[in-house]
Amino acid sequence: MAKNENSTVRFLIFILVFLILILLSLLIFIIPNIKSYKSSSRDLKLYKQKSMNLSLKEDELKQQIDDLKSQNAPIIKRLKNSFDLEDFKKFVSEKSALQDLKLVKIDNDNQSFDEYNLSAKTAHRSPKEFYKFLDSLNSYKNIIKINFPIKMTSQNDRIDLNFHIQVFKNSKK
Repeated sequence: MAKNENSTVRFLIFILVFLILILLSLLIFIIPNIKSYKSSSRDLKLYKQKSMNLSLKEDELKQQIDDLKSQNAPIIKRLKNSFDLEDFKKFVSEKSALQDLKLVKIDNDNQSFDEYNLSAKTAHRSPKEFYKFLDSLNSYKNIIKINFPIKMTSQNDRIDLNFHIQVFKNSKK
């Protein structure tokens, strides 16, 4: 019976050693990885939250861009129109007594727009008529900017005006 007890004790010692080894492996390998897992999980939640916030901001900005495009569609359409000096002279002649209109220069420094600089001389009977002429330029097919100074000289019953005009056109095709 001593031999039987000896093998039972030996068996219990092996089981005890085996359980200690399993416990040590848990302490050495798995528990530190649990801390790393929790840290990684926390970081993942943070990154998901940031990603969601950025996605919401992106959607909001896309909506703002779409709104601006729809609000400014007429202006964008006018930018896409080509500029013809003879057509512009005809338009100005219909709205005022055009004396002279000449192309001073074309600027292409800005890569997204072509800018035509014109020098204009017109005659009007009153300042009110000149302001009506300025308002009518808004109906032209291109975007037009009147630059200062506007030189006004009185000649008998009319006002002669010298001023500079800028016409903008989108240079991208």
